[in-house]
Amino acid sequence: MSSFGVSGTNAHVIVEEAPAVEPEPEPDSNSELGVGVVPWLVSARSEGGLRAQAGGLLSHFEGARAVDPVNVGWSLLTGRAGLEHRAVVLGDERQGSMEGLEALAQGRPAANVVCGAVGGGDGRVVLVFPGQGSQWMGMGVELLDSSPVFAARRGAARFAECGRALAPFVDWSQVEALRGVEGAPSLDRVDVVQPVSWAVMVAVALPLVEIEARLARWDGRMSVAAVNGPSSVVVAGDPGALEELVARCVAEGVTARMIPVDYASHTSQVGLIRDDLVEVLAGLKPGAAQVPFFFTVEGRRLDAGELDGGYWYRNLRETVRFEEAIRALAADGFGCLWR
Repeated sequence: MSSFGVSGTNAHVIVEEAPAVEPEPEPDSNSELGVGVVPWLVSARSEGGLRAQAGGLLSHFEGARAVDPVNVGWSLLTGRAGLEHRAVVLGDERQGSMEGLEALAQGRPAANVVCGAVGGGDGRVVLVFPGQGSQWMGMGVELLDSSPVFAARRGAARFAECGRALAPFVDWSQVEALRGVEGAPSLDRVDVVQPVSWAVMVAVALPLVEIEARLARWDGRMSVAAVNGPSSVVVAGDPGALEELVARCVAEGVTARMIPVDYASHTSQVGLIRDDLVEVLAGLKPGAAQVPFFFTVEGRRLDAGELDGGYWYRNLRETVRFEEAIRALAADGFGCLWR
């Protein structure tokens, strides 16, 4: 292209197509974005509505060229009402999340989909601090590695804050114990698993009536230590009798396993050290609490001022009536458990 300028100068301009820009490949997984597993929350008034919501989201995302999983998760959490019927689709890559939505839309079970319905109550929450028995080496490690909030690498402290609170009272590292680092104490140690479970949070599978009938043959050598649910009971007592009970249960197809602990909590055996415990705990001076406390031994609320040495002895000696406590809380209007 050429043209004469104002002064008669011949100006030349060459115009050509710019080189094509190769588009950057879209990441195939959330891990490439550095976010790990992302939950997508779906809710509706009914089960049918829940499936319809999942189907609508699936159709929308199938036509979208790029989907930011974090933005989707945030929008679903903050931009929609939390209705009675709910589901969570977990995915560390787009394909997994889409497959989860498809399964939810079709009413099929899927490993990365959790469904439920909100019960009655006014939304009050119960904080549950479980004991030992269900721990395993490596529990919580994946969450620790994939969730900056949980690990407290940014924002509000969580696991790291628990570790700092625990540090003055122990001579071992909470993180190293959880990861099974060489030289770290084992989670089989009661003085390790209790505080680690407190920071992380998660028996015989028979109803209480049935397990009590089975224990009769051992004439008091074992007793029920905890009732965790309609078909989940913990038994404690003489090691030999426990081994026989587990063997019988396994032979009959009943789920049962030994818990690695060397003392029989919540049984009459604790009575043998009652005087020692009373002496050691005599100096306890409980203070005021901001959060109401529910006692799983007596199935009632306790004032924080009642948590003296006598309370802690009863807590160690008596049966833990967890199921009974949960039923009482549900009847009182509490509709959500947070472990």
